[in-house]
Amino acid sequence: MADVLGVLALNQAQYQQQMSIALLKQNLDAQDQVTQLVAQAAGTAAPTSGDQPLNASGPGQIVNTLA
Repeated sequence: MADVLGVLALNQAQYQQQMSIALLKQNLDAQDQVTQLVAQAAGTAAPTSGDQPLNASGPGQIVNTLA
């Protein structure tokens, strides 16, 4: 009887571990989609850092607005 209960407990632990991994992957995929969406909205393929040129005469800052 103890063997059966041990197998059931192990099975439940493995199931919970697999669910945790699946949820983590889903969360990471969602974060990647948000990152891509923000990059597209900013008009860039990859995030940039530092000052961005505002015009031909000097550096400026990019301001994103929600429409």
